Amino acid sequence: MKNFILTIFSAFILVFSSSGKTLDMAIFYGIFNHPGESPYVETYFSLNPNSVHWMMEDGKYTGTVDIIIAIKKGDSLVSADHLQMTVPAVEDTNLLYNDLIQQTRFGLPNGEYSMNLTITDLGGKGKPYQLSQAFTVDIPKDKVSLSDVQFVDNYSKATEVTEYTKSGMTIVPIVPRGDYYLDENHSDLKFYFEIYNEDLDPSNFYVLKFYLEDLNDQRVLYSYGSSKKLENTLVTPILHSFDISKLKSGQYSLTVEVISSKNQKVSQKRINFYRSNPEEDFKGFDLQSVSIDQVSFLDTWTLDSAKIYLECLYPIADYQERRISAQQVEEGDLDLMKRFFVSFWTRRGPENPYEAWEQYWKNVEYVDRQFGTVSFPGYRTDLGRVFLQYGPPSQIDRVDSDPRAYPYQIWQYNEINSASTSPQVNKIFIFVNFDIGSKYYELLHSDAREERFNPRWRMQLLQRDQSSLDPYETGINNRDYMGSKIQNNMIINSGNVQNTNRNYGTSGN
Repeated sequence: MKNFILTIFSAFILVFSSSGKTLDMAIFYGIFNHPGESPYVETYFSLNPNSVHWMMEDGKYTGTVDIIIAIKKGDSLVSADHLQMTVPAVEDTNLLYNDLIQQTRFGLPNGEYSMNLTITDLGGKGKPYQLSQAFTVDIPKDKVSLSDVQFVDNYSKATEVTEYTKSGMTIVPIVPRGDYYLDENHSDLKFYFEIYNEDLDPSNFYVLKFYLEDLNDQRVLYSYGSSKKLENTLVTPILHSFDISKLKSGQYSLTVEVISSKNQKVSQKRINFYRSNPEEDFKGFDLQSVSIDQVSFLDTWTLDSAKIYLECLYPIADYQERRISAQQVEEGDLDLMKRFFVSFWTRRGPENPYEAWEQYWKNVEYVDRQFGTVSFPGYRTDLGRVFLQYGPPSQIDRVDSDPRAYPYQIWQYNEINSASTSPQVNKIFIFVNFDIGSKYYELLHSDAREERFNPRWRMQLLQRDQSSLDPYETGINNRDYMGSKIQNNMIINSGNVQNTNRNYGTSGN
């Protein structure tokens, strides 16, 4: 997992269509260790039961997904397992609410491997879906190290040993779809990891630290942190939790560090998550206290113009502001819309909010001239939204005459940042004009976080007859596009190519 970017665990997101129905499954894995024995890989499967093809059994509905797991080192098979996830038989499928969770373990020594999955919905008629993911097991024996960190759904004292048992506890993990998502129903953040230390010199000691960081502004949230002195043992299991009931919506990371007695960081893991907490978001916006008496330009506002002015703020607003702005537009309270607008720009230009707004409005007018269509103002187009949110791109490649493709544009950014996402480097956005003759370009694919990731973008861009596309084909390895400029594109074929091909949801240390 060292080749991944953001968090500790890695995930496949499996969503594919077969015979008119979509199978919705997330697959996740993490690496742990048995000191004196062997590291092991835990693989977790989470299945949405309502996404399977139903089969009748004694007058009730059920379904089964068949999973074959093959672990390879190079071309050699080193381990395998065969699982089946069966949906409980019910008379009414509306009674199925919760995802089904299953996990398995593979003992593996340090090395580079690939996990190969063959997944079949036994009730459907489509062909099996196959996934492959490279990963590395690297648990050092000569220094303190950390297992992967997993967010926990629930835990209890183990009464029997199962695949969920660790350190005498039954621990059921959260299996994410992409980055972890914790909504307002998660009042606390529970997590589990292990510390390994084969150096049992009693003169050495270590300090464990963990804390949250706000990825939008890179602030360490010390109120969500703790530290403790560690005993010198082979394995130290850590099951801990933070109260996050007051944590506002946004992107965060949990960081775990082990510090030596010499105050040196000897091991670290990070795991990202998105928090949604609308109730707390609204508490930070006391719109009634915002004065608009001295803001004369608001006197000419109508309800229609107010909606336009608030909607065009979306690209530069943070998570909380987007929710509150949308609520104001929906409710149509002109007075509160004015107060929100003043509050928004006072935060960005405390000394002269109106000047900050005027400068932004010039950008809105620019994207309207450049990207606006008969049907959409510029800020509501994909091109305009990306331009307003991230600024002008570092490079643009416009292709209007590729004989094999729709007209398209590729925007590349050396670095991007916005109020709604953390800093990122070397990101691309691919826009396509499916309605040839119009000005409207749709965002087809991007490798930036929080943007649309589409592993089949090549197929959709290069074949105008999309109805004939194989739903299982991404086009990543297909080089049969003679005459197409996309194959020789300097941006796509640069060092950024790995990101444009990445499997959505995969992430790592």
